[in-house]
Amino acid sequence: MVNEALVNMVIKDSQPFSIVDDVIPTRKALKVMVDHKYKEAKEKAREQLQKVAAISLTSDMWTSLNMDAYLAVTCHFIDDNDKLCTILLGVEHFPNSHTAENLASGHIKLMEEWDIKDKVKCLVTDAAANMIACVRSLNVRHAICIAHALNLIVRKSFDDISTFNDIRSKCRKLVTYFRTSTTAKERLAQVQEQMGRPVLKMIIEVDTHWNSTFNMLERLYQLREPVGAALASLKTDITPPTALEYEAVRDALDVLGPFRQATVELSGEKRVSASKVNHSFCKECLQQSWKIKGSQECPLCRRRSSKPEPPDSLVLKNLCESFLRERRSSGSEEICSLHSEKLELFCLEDKQPVCLVCRDSKQHDNHKFRPISEVVSSHKEELNTALKSLQEKLQHNEEMKAEIEKTVRHIKSQAEHTEHQIKQQFKMLHQFLSREEEATVTALREEEEQKKQRMKEKLDEMNRHISALLHTIKDMEEMMKANDVCFLKEFPGSMERVQSSQPDPQMASGALIHVPRYLGNLPFRVWKKRQEYIRYSESDSRRSELDMMDGELEALHDRDR
Repeated sequence: MVNEALVNMVIKDSQPFSIVDDVIPTRKALKVMVDHKYKEAKEKAREQLQKVAAISLTSDMWTSLNMDAYLAVTCHFIDDNDKLCTILLGVEHFPNSHTAENLASGHIKLMEEWDIKDKVKCLVTDAAANMIACVRSLNVRHAICIAHALNLIVRKSFDDISTFNDIRSKCRKLVTYFRTSTTAKERLAQVQEQMGRPVLKMIIEVDTHWNSTFNMLERLYQLREPVGAALASLKTDITPPTALEYEAVRDALDVLGPFRQATVELSGEKRVSASKVNHSFCKECLQQSWKIKGSQECPLCRRRSSKPEPPDSLVLKNLCESFLRERRSSGSEEICSLHSEKLELFCLEDKQPVCLVCRDSKQHDNHKFRPISEVVSSHKEELNTALKSLQEKLQHNEEMKAEIEKTVRHIKSQAEHTEHQIKQQFKMLHQFLSREEEATVTALREEEEQKKQRMKEKLDEMNRHISALLHTIKDMEEMMKANDVCFLKEFPGSMERVQSSQPDPQMASGALIHVPRYLGNLPFRVWKKRQEYIRYSESDSRRSELDMMDGELEALHDRDR
């Protein structure tokens, strides 16, 4: 009993085999028991399917977190007790490309494995082209999952509303913050407890989950006050939706609510839901579709009709009959509701049409009456007078609208022209500054070369002077090493040679580059030089602008004509 309970827990709760580590039974033994349980359940399901005459299948493709594709197929049937039953035939790994041929092979493999190929009467899938082609190749009736279609309709509709998408993105960002931040999550729970509310968690939107957008917005709208209080005490740049945005969320919930209810109703597994959905089309449109395609099939689910004439839609029939009844009853306003007499007079006191019986009744005692035609004529004249005033206002408003539109076009043209002029002026200014920069840098390079050449000449002169001094010093040192007689003989000439040496060279003034010549008041000098290139005066500018405006207005006038 304990082992069986353990196996049921692992299967129903999707627990890993490691749950039994270090206990009895071992992981290996548990795996054997689960496998045995699977075989028993599969054999029991196979026996149950053999007793069934007709089976419907539902099929869909799934993707795991590791981006592996799986084909899931479920069968539905009614047992001997008239109870709707469901069995998952398999969730098969599907590494092949999702072509119609490969999908059909996967379905055939499962149907042959369960020996139900001849019993399958209908296959429910989404409206993907590969799924439709797959079902056609299997030669079984095809039904489109209406819940899936509803979900696509809702998502496509909201994707076309940019303002709602902005609000939806803001709400998703806020919900993600409260779901991923531990501090924010705990703070939101504390605020709910302080307000005396049950602690609820945020629900995040998931694209592949039906109604997830509705669930996310509904929970956020329920928690709008705790969320605002929690954000006020948290250090974050995320802001809650404004009052207008919450109002838009509420309106969206009103729109999404019926779709959620329909999706839940149509997704039930304990009851038959296909009978709640019918494909209704205009008879002429349907016959035209049959004529174009050459086959009598439903434009939505592609199901072929065996009847030459399309069946009547009870829903459309009831709507048409209701419309006709309302239109026939619209003439009842000409009959008195009290006396069923024709309304011929108009009571001036009560301001309403009355019949002849009403005129003689106590309720209208001492009242004045006029024929309806006379009152209608008078009222029409009064209304025509007021209508003329409205027509004059309309004409005036249309003229103003045309003038404003013309002004808008002129403003646009004026802005474009001014922008072009600005770019041209700055382009010329950039060119001038570039030329000035090049000229200034060229002058700096020239002075650099001149200064370097002077220093090179000075350096050569210094080298010659140093060489002469070294030669003289060497000769004097050798003379001092000679004997005394030779020294005395050479002393007068050597002394004269030493005393007659050339003076030391001096550093020439102005050897360095004169930096202030280039950087001193550089912006001012450039600006002054720029004045020479400016051929623009205030009067010329105004005259040019007026000429431009006249030309643009004339062009707009010609265009409007």
